[in-house]
Parts: sequence; structure tokens; C-alpha cells
Amino acid sequence: MNTITEDLKTIRDSLKTKWDELRVQTHLANLELKDDLKRWEADWQQFEQSAEQALHKLEEESRPAIDKLRETGEKLRNELQELAKRLKS
Repeated sequence: MNTITEDLKTIRDSLKTKWDELRVQTHLANLELKDDLKRWEADWQQFEQSAEQALHKLEEESRPAIDKLRETGEKLRNELQELAKRLKS
């Protein structure tokens, strides 16, 4: 009878020890993961800000080219409409 009790206590103690170790490991892993997420978030914010600045700068610098393309496109459309009118006449 005594050995059954001792065996159960041994199993119980072993499980408790393993459980405690696992809880500590989980806690440490969560802390490490939180640190990694904070670093990632800081990198993301820097990337997002840089991307916004780059897009704004590209938009400003390309404005003259876009305006020129729009003018050329309107001119081509008008010429095409004139050609279509001439075909109908």
C-alpha cells in the first residue's frame, strides 16, 4: 500500500515540476515574443513613414510629366474625334 501512495506522490510531484517548468518557459517565451513584436512594430512604423514620404515626393516630382501626358492624351483624343467626324462626312 505504501508503494502505491509513494508512486502516486512521485507521479504527482513529477507532473507538478514539469508543469511549473513549462509555465516559466511559456512566460519567458511570451516576453521574448513581446520584445520581437515591439521591434517589428518600430521597424514597421519607420517603413510606413518612409513609404509615405517617398510616395509624396514621387507624386510631386512626377506632376509635370503627368500633366504633360494628360495634355498629350487630350490632344490625341481631340484629333481622333476630328478624324472620326471626317470619316462620317
